[in-house]
Amino acid sequence: MPGTLESKGIAEAASLLDDLAKAIESGEIGGEQFKTIMEAALQIAISRTPVKTGRLASGNKLRFDGWNSATLYNDVPYAGFVHEGTSKMAPRPFLREATEMVRARFPDMYRQSAQEFIRQLHSKQR
Repeated sequence: MPGTLESKGIAEAASLLDDLAKAIESGEIGGEQFKTIMEAALQIAISRTPVKTGRLASGNKLRFDGWNSATLYNDVPYAGFVHEGTSKMAPRPFLREATEMVRARFPDMYRQSAQEFIRQLHSKQR
């Protein structure tokens, strides 16, 4: 009968959500895409870094702290002054700009990965 809920359907949905949560936590969903997006952020940061000698641009680094956590940073001693500015120099936030440019890609990345995961799981259950 249309519009009725069956406990079997609820149990299957709960199981699917559990599997989905585990896949997200493990990095099965979004892990590779996350790496790709963050590597793009590094390249954007390098391209937006002011250049005199090239030392500042070569100091841009990316460290993965887990499957869904990364740090984009610059280890050149004067990087903070260039990035944040000083009383005599306007800020040039090349790292912040890079992360803001890629930030919008994350929701779609996870949505697409989750949809593919659900399709694969659903096809296995048939």
